[in-house]
Parts: sequence; C-alpha cells; structure tokens
Amino acid sequence: MKAAENKQPSARVYACPNCKSSIIWDSNNPSRPFCSDKCKNHDFVAWANEEHAIAGNPIYDDVLTADIENS
Repeated sequence: MKAAENKQPSARVYACPNCKSSIIWDSNNPSRPFCSDKCKNHDFVAWANEEHAIAGNPIYDDVLTADIENS
C-alpha cells in the first residue's frame, strides 16, 4: 500500500451561512449547514420576512395575477 492510500480524508471546514463562523461539515450536526439552531432559525425568519430572495425573470414574477383577477 502506498502512503497516500493510508491518509484519512481531511475534514471539510466551511463558513456558517448566517454568522460566517468556521465549522466542520459533520453529519452529526442536525443544524447543518448552519452552526446551530439559532443560526438556522435566524435564516428561516429572514426568508419569512422576505429579507432574502432568489433572483428571477421579471416577466414571470406575476404570472398568476391574470388568473386570479379573472376568477
């Protein structure tokens, strides 16, 4: 066996999407990709308050309005 084959894979370190603290990607973390439930909930509230958005095509932003108005 070669020495390179005996190496353990290095732990993946990434930044929490909310607080940017460095954490290790671990399948035992139930809040993954966040560092904690606090950060996870903070992000959820931000989406609910429409502080975050996914960019889209403005042509399709209001695609159902005509259907609602014609009912």
